[in-house]
Amino acid sequence: MTYYKIRNKGTGLFVKGSPTYLSYDGTGRIFQKMGHLRTFLTGIMNRRWGSNIDFNDWEILELEMVVKEVKEVIDVVDPKKIVEILAR
Repeated sequence: MTYYKIRNKGTGLFVKGSPTYLSYDGTGRIFQKMGHLRTFLTGIMNRRWGSNIDFNDWEILELEMVVKEVKEVIDVVDPKKIVEILAR
């Protein structure tokens, strides 16, 4: 599957939030479809009070999710925790 993120070229931080409450952090927001990304971008462009964002500072990252490994639940959860839950 392909996902999208917006990164600020200067800071390396990712866009998060909504077009109205835009912010940046180290993980950012993931857009599951190109249409979602377009809607977000046009929402920012259409803000009535104006936009002080320089879109030349942004870049779109296209991310590919690949299954690396498949694990059983028992391999992920601490066995002591499973015993504790089953003992209830």
